[in-house]
Amino acid sequence: MRTTCWAPLVQLRCVLDDERWNSAKADPTSNWRANRQRERGASGVLLPSIGSRNLSFSPVSGPVLCRLSHGGEGPMAGKSAARPRKLSVYLYIPNIIGYIRVLMNCVAFAICFSNKRIFSVLYFISFVCDGVDGWCARKFNQVSTFGAVLDMVTDRISTACLLVILSQVYRPGLTFLLLLALDIASHWLQMYSTFLTGKVSHKDVKDSTNWLFKAYYGNRMFMAFCCVACEVLYILLFLRAEKETEDLIDVLMTSARQSPFLFVLLALSFFWMDNKTNCQCYTDEDGSRRLCAL
Repeated sequence: MRTTCWAPLVQLRCVLDDERWNSAKADPTSNWRANRQRERGASGVLLPSIGSRNLSFSPVSGPVLCRLSHGGEGPMAGKSAARPRKLSVYLYIPNIIGYIRVLMNCVAFAICFSNKRIFSVLYFISFVCDGVDGWCARKFNQVSTFGAVLDMVTDRISTACLLVILSQVYRPGLTFLLLLALDIASHWLQMYSTFLTGKVSHKDVKDSTNWLFKAYYGNRMFMAFCCVACEVLYILLFLRAEKETEDLIDVLMTSARQSPFLFVLLALSFFWMDNKTNCQCYTDEDGSRRLCAL
């Protein structure tokens, strides 16, 4: 059975040159009328082809693809029109930065005990890139779900690895394992509860009544200070540890007495870390409450 994609145009008989059309109808002996009958052919279907001036018809049988030409040759029949390629999500600039972060963390933890300073530099650069990739995603309009998950997973794994190392260096090691559990639980409960309640982002906390919770997720600078303070404190503790069975309180007191700058840095780090820890505790409570209400 013969078909054509020009079915809606079978009855179309119009030309832009009205004078030629009218003269052909008025003159029964016109060669143009005869040529039109021959062009109809056996198929009985006239298909349009667009030239530089007139809209004329050409006989086609069987399935066809539309061919348009305007003042010259168009694309060949049977070939789809070229479409601009969409950049793969894997090649987005923020996602490439995410891959670099993963590599830096792998190298950093591979040499963490043999060269603490290089580890600290690589780890901190990777942490700073956490903010850079978010800026690039917004700047170049390359926000993606894959990038968001890659970013979050990289953050959680890198922080978890460092906390596990600190739990083996300091006593009591349970302190750092509890911080690790709190970090993972708060993120999981916040993500899961917000998406199940129909929210688009886990940072949508407009309906919350807790000012600290709203400040943490609603103010980028506040969140940045909290996160940077935690990572700086973890790095400082790792650098200050000289043996595998260090007492946490002794190291903190010794470090504070040795240098006023180090004392101020530790104090500020503990202040912002305390805000983040309190926010994570509230996140666990709020997320659990919303999950129970579902």
